Amino acid sequence: MGHYVDASFGVIAGMADNERQVMFAEGEYFPPERINANIIWYSSGFIAYSFSNMFSKKNKIKELTSTLEICSETFNYQNDWKSDITFSINNQDLVTYLSPGDLGGQRVLLNPSWWPNNATQFGILIKLTITEIGGFLNGVLSNTKVNLSTLEIYKDHRLTLTIQNKSVAVHIGGFNIFGKHFGDYEQDILLTAIY
Repeated sequence: MGHYVDASFGVIAGMADNERQVMFAEGEYFPPERINANIIWYSSGFIAYSFSNMFSKKNKIKELTSTLEICSETFNYQNDWKSDITFSINNQDLVTYLSPGDLGGQRVLLNPSWWPNNATQFGILIKLTITEIGGFLNGVLSNTKVNLSTLEIYKDHRLTLTIQNKSVAVHIGGFNIFGKHFGDYEQDILLTAIY
C-alpha cells in the first residue's frame, strides 16, 4: 500500500503497518515508514500508484481490471459518511464511486489485535474494468468516453492509477485503502490484464 508514486492530502492522513499507526505531518507525503503500510487513510486529496505496462507492448489487451478494498474516511468511523472517490488511469477519469461510509462497528479477521475497536474496520471490495466499450464499476458500464484505445496503455513505460476526492465532488469524504493485512479481503491493490 505504501509504494505510491505521488500523493497530496488534506487535514487528516495516516497509515498503519502490522505494529503501529503513523499520522502524516502536513506536507509530508513520503515518510520512509510508508513502504510498510497495510492501510492508508486521507480525509481528502489523492494518491497515485504506478504499474508496469510491459504486458501491453507485444499483446493486444482486451480488458484491464483493478480490484481494491476501500471506504470513506472520518474521525473513528461513521457508517453513513459518504465520499465521491474518483479513479483515473493515466490521468483519464474512469469512474466515480460513491462510498456509503467509513465502515466500522464490528471487528474483522485481518486487522491486527492492537487496532482500536472504535476505528475504521473494513471496506468494500470494488472492481474497476476497462474494455474497448468503456469503463465499468462492479460490472456496470459507467463511462463510454474512456476505453482501452483512449488510454493508449502501450505508449509509456507504466500505467498510473490515481484515487482521489476531486475538489468539485459533492461528497468530499476521504478514503481508506486496505492492504492484505487489514479489512475483509487478504489482498493489496490488484491490476489484471486479459490479452
